[in-house]
Amino acid sequence: MSFKGLLIAITLGSGGFPVSGAFASCADLALVLAIDGSGSINARDFALQQSGYVVAFGDSRVQAALAAAGVVDVAVVLWGD
Repeated sequence: MSFKGLLIAITLGSGGFPVSGAFASCADLALVLAIDGSGSINARDFALQQSGYVVAFGDSRVQAALAAAGVVDVAVVLWGD
């Protein structure tokens, strides 16, 4: 699964689209994935970051921990030059 596909799956699978109105609830856990895409990172290292997130979220132990946490919000911060 590609990194973009993983993020889409996380968003869709968690019902992660913002809810407006009085019925919005808070997450039990909020994760921020910080990804360096600046000039100090070459293409190989950028791909390594992406594959690391894919492997981590695909791991059954991580999935079990996220499931046990309840409602999980995931945000991605990508920075570059």
